[in-house]
Amino acid sequence: MPNILHAADIHLDSPLRGLEQYQGAPLDALRGGTRRALEQMVDQALERPADLVVIAGDLYDGDGDDYGTALFLNSQMDRLHQANIPVCVIRGNHDAVSQLTRYLHCPPNVHILTADQPQTKFFDEIGVAVHGQSFASRAVTKNLAIAYPKAVPGLFNLGILHTSVQGREGHEDYAPCSVAELVARGYDYWALGHVHKPEDFCEDPLVVMPGNLQGRHVRECGPRGFVWIETALGAKPKLIKSYLDVVRWEIVKVDATGASGLEEVLDRAERALAGTAETAGAALLAARVEIFGLTSAHGKLVSGRERLTAEIRRLAGMVPGYPVWVEKVKLGTREPRRQSFEEGPLGTLSQVVADLRAQPAELATLVSQAIDDMRKKLPHELSEGDFGPQPEDEAWLSAVLDRAQARLEAGLLDAEEVS
Repeated sequence: MPNILHAADIHLDSPLRGLEQYQGAPLDALRGGTRRALEQMVDQALERPADLVVIAGDLYDGDGDDYGTALFLNSQMDRLHQANIPVCVIRGNHDAVSQLTRYLHCPPNVHILTADQPQTKFFDEIGVAVHGQSFASRAVTKNLAIAYPKAVPGLFNLGILHTSVQGREGHEDYAPCSVAELVARGYDYWALGHVHKPEDFCEDPLVVMPGNLQGRHVRECGPRGFVWIETALGAKPKLIKSYLDVVRWEIVKVDATGASGLEEVLDRAERALAGTAETAGAALLAARVEIFGLTSAHGKLVSGRERLTAEIRRLAGMVPGYPVWVEKVKLGTREPRRQSFEEGPLGTLSQVVADLRAQPAELATLVSQAIDDMRKKLPHELSEGDFGPQPEDEAWLSAVLDRAQARLEAGLLDAEEVS
């Protein structure tokens, strides 16, 4: 029964922009994560062993990679070559034919499918036909799947495609297609890439997006890795998910409801971090801590935000048995209502916030206008993508509104106490 390893979106040596802004960030561990993840994937391919490795695009991160990236990749592919394990690759939007100039020829076991039209590569020794097409340029907006050939009788047919499928939030709509169009090809398995969140689109036949091999920031939370496909002609392939957990990104939520002071909030944060680290079992847990709830300590938490962050990072470094780094502490607590706020400044604030929440489209427009000038002043890596403002994201807008309301309420309550 042949074993096929399916991976995608390795983004080797992804630069992880913006990490320098975080004090104490383990830069070497985070930036080296994609290399260690690839090494561990190859380790598992050799150990099982794999009969074939397929990589569904974005093996490289882009033209910013240097020759050192290409040399490292070749060293890992050569390990597979020495074990007679073939590798079948398509190029995606990040490593499209037009994108890469710092490219070195791979060992002879690596087969990169063409970009001008779909190509079929036969692996007769294991009875597998792989159908796929690389990206010729970064932005491929046409449906590639409809031109893929029909299944070859008597072989296990595997389609490999870099695609947004029916469209996924946060990803460009490249090589769009429907699951029905994929199923119509008559293949036994579809090995997809491009969307970084793992997803199984169909069970019969299996249409699988494994997600990226290694999460690179907090918007890529949870376990990451690749999948194994155990194949047998005439039988449904068996899917086994393998998680690498070189670096596990997680959002750790801390409920501060009813907490009387900073120490109680810190105790809860310490327990939450330890619990998440134990569950993750990763070589490194990179966590964003989000504190929420109604607490009388709200004002002190807001005014002592820097101390709160420093204390939580200190506690993270003391979690027994698990290395933990806190990327950021987000504060979303609120002061318990101690009186009726139907009148006065707090009442007005509450009504304004309620009105904004009831009109998300107008809120998005308002925030977009407010940050237009700011975008022009920020470096590109901070103004766009995963680290920049996201006014089109309702969750991001809600969080911004929560923080603004919390700070304004804290200021008004402090002013009342002083007066």
